[in-house]
Amino acid sequence: MEYLKFETHCHTEEVSACGRVPAADMVKLYKAAGYSGMCITDHINPWTFPDELKSWEEMSRYFLQSYRNAKAAAGDDFDVLLGAEFHFHENNNDYLVYGLTEEFVEKELAADILDWGILRFSAFCRANGLLLIQAHPFRSNMQVNDPALLDGVEVLNCHPRHDSRNFIAEHWANRFGLLKTSGSDAHQPEDVGTGGIYVKKRLYTIEDLVSEIRSGAKLIRPAGAV
Repeated sequence: MEYLKFETHCHTEEVSACGRVPAADMVKLYKAAGYSGMCITDHINPWTFPDELKSWEEMSRYFLQSYRNAKAAAGDDFDVLLGAEFHFHENNNDYLVYGLTEEFVEKELAADILDWGILRFSAFCRANGLLLIQAHPFRSNMQVNDPALLDGVEVLNCHPRHDSRNFIAEHWANRFGLLKTSGSDAHQPEDVGTGGIYVKKRLYTIEDLVSEIRSGAKLIRPAGAV
């Protein structure tokens, strides 16, 4: 069977302070790399929002701009889904969240969300059917969570400028029966298309992606990734 490739972890210039590629250009790069789609997981962290944005209405509009720009550029042959990478004030951990929609972001999240912390946020995700994945949990300065708070971990993070110690993350996932994901963690053009998941058919909705991960997605494993 011929599989399609789908990206689960990428950032854009519009929203992520560390992003260097506009959303529309990210679409072009992933199309050229042979992917069928991507989930944009821009940061929601202490550095995301300009100081002049005070209300969540303003902040959510700012956050959603990259997803909307990518959707507008995608056309009918490429799927763009919405995700996020959260970083709370309590420590340096990052969490990928899948299951978000534009309406949910606008109505259910809040301007104080970075103060929630993982205990409250984990309960929130469970109550709302969101998939909570700790990103690159064994990088330096990260803290390992109680596995009961998570649905899974990113066991293969392909960011070339960080040591994510993926082999430890995969061992951890196996030990505690956690779901596994792989992602390019793309910020720059040269990062594109190194990770993600293989899928048997296109993922048209965020529910499709959540279902694929929950069922045990086939991970893209580039040669030499550690």
